[in-house]
Amino acid sequence: MKIYILFFLLIIFSFTIYAQNNSEETKNDKKEEPKKTPQEYFDDGILKFKTGNFVGSANDFDMAIKEKNDWGEAYLKRARSRRYAGNYESAIEDYTISLRINPNAKQAYAGRAQAYLKLKNYDLAIKDYDLAIQNLPNVPYINSLYFNRGLAYQKLQKQKEALQDYTQVLQNEPEHVKALTNRGIIKYQQKQVRQACQDWIKAKKLGNEKAKKNVDKACQCCI
Repeated sequence: MKIYILFFLLIIFSFTIYAQNNSEETKNDKKEEPKKTPQEYFDDGILKFKTGNFVGSANDFDMAIKEKNDWGEAYLKRARSRRYAGNYESAIEDYTISLRINPNAKQAYAGRAQAYLKLKNYDLAIKDYDLAIQNLPNVPYINSLYFNRGLAYQKLQKQKEALQDYTQVLQNEPEHVKALTNRGIIKYQQKQVRQACQDWIKAKKLGNEKAKKNVDKACQCCI
């Protein structure tokens, strides 16, 4: 009987030792997983941004920056991800850092202006739109810069400047419905009813509901 008990205890002891060793091997395996490089985190951030995962994208750029804290492009991309995620104040900080690291990163002015606009800080938004338009005259989104600066001017009741920006947009893109509608509003406020209605009627034909309501309400003279 004693032999059987000793044999049984030996089996239990052997199993315990095996389980502990196996657990240690598993821990070691986890520790030995290869760590991503800053470039790999950066590339993952780009991919996640393209799929609309803006928070995950920002987190990847965050990891890249932790490993390489003077990487201006990573700050620029994290700023964009944070802005798209609605984290405007942090985006502004990142855009500012990216410009400090690389003053030639002029696109940061455009992104920071957008963030300021979302925060309704129209004065600072206009300053950055000025810098963006000055330094990025040939970018594909130049019309958006003019339109958004016009919107900021309009919010500040600077009608002359807003009118100039909306007109610039329409010179480049005659069927820009939002510019037509907003320019019509300014002209109507300036008692230029017929000119306002011309803009609204055109915007209405292009499908803008706000312009349609304005035409139905104020443009019986011009229909």
